[in-house]
Amino acid sequence: MHLRYTEGDGETDKEREMTEKRRKRAPRKTERSNSPPARTATGRDAARRAPPAWEWEATFNSIADAVFITDLDGTLLRCNQATLRAVGMEKTEIIGRKYWDVLHGSPLPLPDSPLFTMQEYRRRVSLVIAIANRQYGTRVDPLLDGPGTLVGAIFIMSDITERLKTNELIRHTKEELEDVLRASPAAIVTVDLELVNTSWNPAAERIFGWTALEAIGHRNTEIPRDVYGTHADAYARVLQGETLTGLEARWHRKNGSPVDITFAISPLRNAAGAVAGSALFILDVTDLKRIGEIVKLQEAEVHQLQKMEAIGRLAGGMAHDLNNILTAIIGYSDILTDKLEGNAPLRGHAQAVLTSAERAAALCQHLLTFSKRQVYALCVVNLNGVLASSDQLL
Repeated sequence: MHLRYTEGDGETDKEREMTEKRRKRAPRKTERSNSPPARTATGRDAARRAPPAWEWEATFNSIADAVFITDLDGTLLRCNQATLRAVGMEKTEIIGRKYWDVLHGSPLPLPDSPLFTMQEYRRRVSLVIAIANRQYGTRVDPLLDGPGTLVGAIFIMSDITERLKTNELIRHTKEELEDVLRASPAAIVTVDLELVNTSWNPAAERIFGWTALEAIGHRNTEIPRDVYGTHADAYARVLQGETLTGLEARWHRKNGSPVDITFAISPLRNAAGAVAGSALFILDVTDLKRIGEIVKLQEAEVHQLQKMEAIGRLAGGMAHDLNNILTAIIGYSDILTDKLEGNAPLRGHAQAVLTSAERAAALCQHLLTFSKRQVYALCVVNLNGVLASSDQLL
């Protein structure tokens, strides 16, 4: 259907057509009428629109919270089904009785009765009421009549037992977590996206020297410098939701002394699931590294000792074999020296061979001692004699 606009008042053909049809359907007014003016149906319509009593009662009883009404003296005037379930009674058993008798089994009002407190201050009073091992968050509101006069009170009681248990569990869990943070030997630090410290446990105080008061809310540690520097790429992965472990760094304490650490970083998420910061778990490995360096030195010394032991074994074996050969040389040189006469030209040569063989035998004894196959035998040496005998060999 296409609408065509005309100039002037801007009314379309379709709108003019509908207006004309309404005008034809409307009853024509007579110029004169003897009948009285028509009565308005406002009162009847309002009565027709008001819900019947049973509908109000059904709505009242469908409320999950316990709701009851008392007069200014505390007498129960009306209650819903949730109230009956809360007190475990029938309506005929509680209507007309004092509410403190029904709720607490007391013939007299309890001290600081919320009903009288409400009457005194003319405003809502809130408190927690215990009924049969259940806890009810209770609101007492003033009940006013048409002119605004206080005529009673409306009690609304919500069962908050499970919520209180949940809150207690949350509180207990929080205390346990705080105990773990305090007892942890590892430094546990949390930071926001700007790397401002948001928590700082006692181990962090001990390792780095900054107190929690000095660290929380500040960036006065080396965490920002290192995370934005050496480990910038790793931290970018944490912001994407990844947990990193086995990172190593050398930071400095508050007094400037270096501290070697190994740490892990995990993302912290907010209620919406977005990364809102990170948690660092830090171990001080300064002493471990120092011990590791000592162990490396000891390992090098052990390795050197093993090499010397192998050389000693080799030298011992060679000395043993060489000593066997020298025994024959010394024996034959001794025989040759005895056979030659004192002035024979070859006697000096034979004596030199014998002397050299005896020195070689002594050297073998030293090698055997080095290889721990012989015991050291200390003796006095005449250096002049040693030098004189060596002169003949040079």
